[in-house]
Amino acid sequence: EYVELAGEVNDITSSVIRPDPRQRDENWDSSFSFLVSEKPPQHPIGAKSSDRIFISSIQDAVTRYNRFALIGEPGAGKTTTIRRLALSAARQRIRTPYSVPLPLLLYLPTWDDNLSFEGFIEENWPFDSELLIKSNILLYLDGLNEMGAGTKHKVRQLRTWLASQQSSNRVIITCRVEDYAGDLDLGLPTVQVEAMDDEKIRRFVQNYLKERSHLFLNRVLGSDDYNEQHLKRLAANPYLLSALIFLFDNS
Repeated sequence: EYVELAGEVNDITSSVIRPDPRQRDENWDSSFSFLVSEKPPQHPIGAKSSDRIFISSIQDAVTRYNRFALIGEPGAGKTTTIRRLALSAARQRIRTPYSVPLPLLLYLPTWDDNLSFEGFIEENWPFDSELLIKSNILLYLDGLNEMGAGTKHKVRQLRTWLASQQSSNRVIITCRVEDYAGDLDLGLPTVQVEAMDDEKIRRFVQNYLKERSHLFLNRVLGSDDYNEQHLKRLAANPYLLSALIFLFDNS
C-alpha cells in the first residue's frame, strides 16, 4: 500500500554523484517531488540557501546523492520510506548479485552504549566480517534522534566514521526535522518529507479502503464544514491518516 511522499532537499554540492541507472526501480512512481537547496561546502553546518532545484522523485535523490539525511515531522513517513528504499535495494541485489551494493538496515536506538559505531555494524552484519570489509554496502540508519542519553557521543562517532576512509559510500539516515540541528546535524544533504497533498491522500486511502474509499474521502476532502476541515489537516500526515482509516474501517 506504499504511497511515495513529497519533500525538500537541502543540498551540499560536494555530495553530488553521477546518477547510476542500475539504481532505478520500475515499481517506483514519480510522485515523490522535492527541491534541492544548494549549500556550498565551505558554509558552516546547518547553513541554509534559498537557491533550489526541482527533482522529481526520491529515487532521483538516491541516484544523485551518495549520502543524505531523510528528515520530517513525526509520522511523516521517514521510516516507511527508508524501509522501502532498503527493500528496493535488496530486490536489485537479488536480480543482479555483486553488481549492486548489499543493503543493511539498522535501527540506531538499538546501538549499545558499550559498542563503537563499527562494532554496532559488525554486530548486525549477518555474514563473515571479512566480507564486511570487502563489501560496498548501502547503509540505512533509522532513528538518529531516538538514541537516548548517549546521543551526543554516538553522533560524534558517527560523524567521525562518515569522514573516514572506512565509511560506506552510500548512507541514508532518518531524523525528526526539529531535532536535525546543532549536535545532531551531520552536515549531509537533507531530504525533508512534506505533508501529503489531496492527490496523495486519495491514493493512500484507495490503497487501503478500495471500493469504500469514496465514503471516507467525501468526509475528509469533500466537505466545507469547519470541523471536518481539521480531518483534512490530520490526513496530510501518513501516520495520522492510517489512524483515521482504522477508525473509519472499524466504526
